[in-house]
Amino acid sequence: YTLASQELDGIERGSEWALLQVSIAYIYNCRFELEKGISTAQQAIPVLETLGDTSGLIRAYQVIAAWRDLDISEEYSRKSIDLASELGDSRTVAKINAGMSISLRNAGKLQEAYASLSSSIATMEKLDTSELGFYYSYKGVIETDMGMFDVAEQSCQKGVNFAKQIGDHNGEEKGKVWLGIIKFWLGNLHEAHMLMTEGVSMA
Repeated sequence: YTLASQELDGIERGSEWALLQVSIAYIYNCRFELEKGISTAQQAIPVLETLGDTSGLIRAYQVIAAWRDLDISEEYSRKSIDLASELGDSRTVAKINAGMSISLRNAGKLQEAYASLSSSIATMEKLDTSELGFYYSYKGVIETDMGMFDVAEQSCQKGVNFAKQIGDHNGEEKGKVWLGIIKFWLGNLHEAHMLMTEGVSMA
């Protein structure tokens, strides 16, 4: 971060400056300094728009989409999706949809969250399976919120199996904890305890 900030001082406000600005904004977000991250990304947007740098704009919009305000998050996520669609970048569209499903669920917009994540899964099944374990398990979480316990159990089990198959320990860990919670709601207390213990021990 310090080196990147120092480099900004000697660079004209062109492509290199704007992309470095976005990188610094990402660092702020990773440090949970979201206001600084958004402010920094917003400075880069006019330059990126002038240059017609669509990929850079998507990155900047995604920094802003991490904001706590759902309306702002959804607005910039959808802007990112529109730009990625123009580029024909289905993988990026799917990843943004998956991220947006988390914000939508947190806001209680379960149907929209479910549709967003289902769309992401359908695309990623064809393009990139590396995160499908987490996606399937999180789909089960949304289905649990919607009261669809039997379907949720199947989704989470599929997520755990998939994560285990591809060696995704983080996805397997979360999937087992979520599956354990579903088992608890279904009254399978022994399985619930076993799965949650296994999941937590993987952390």
